[in-house]
Amino acid sequence: MKNYSRLALFLGGAVVLLMIVYRLDLSEEQEQETACLAGEDGDCIAVVQQEPQKPVTETNGVRDAGALKKSCDAGSMEDCANLAFRYEQGRDVKRSMRTALRLYEDACKWRLGAACERLGFLYLEGQGVGKNLFLARRFFRRGCDLSDAHSCYNLGYVYATGMGVSVNAAITAGLFQRACALGLPKGCETADR
Repeated sequence: MKNYSRLALFLGGAVVLLMIVYRLDLSEEQEQETACLAGEDGDCIAVVQQEPQKPVTETNGVRDAGALKKSCDAGSMEDCANLAFRYEQGRDVKRSMRTALRLYEDACKWRLGAACERLGFLYLEGQGVGKNLFLARRFFRRGCDLSDAHSCYNLGYVYATGMGVSVNAAITAGLFQRACALGLPKGCETADR
């Protein structure tokens, strides 16, 4: 049963990041892509939002990662997290947990809750880093403080199962209720139990 719980945590984090990756704006013109690739950073964000709709091939996969990098370098923390997820999964880029962690840390530092949640999960599971329950809780707490529903839920799970902390029903219930209030249905379901 523990493996299913960990799988649920992983899938929850992956869903949040996929939601970020695939947030789309298909009404933008092809000129934005040209402007982005020419180095006009302001147009990169719109290009990245529409790129995931295109079939990923080796050719446009590399270009997509390049557009994400330009947008990330221009200060889009969502795109830094998107790029981190690609490095973590080895999607359109060579897999590099070191690069993924650095990008997630930057995005978390700049207040992107979903990136903090992802870091928490990686430390919880010891993926690409040594397993560290203290850091997992710290990143889940930061994500929850930034109103990321999955971070609140995962921190509640940590307190519910006593992962490096004493089991605390009051804290657990509060975190699940916060996840629910932030729009996470499984937070509502769990809070009602």
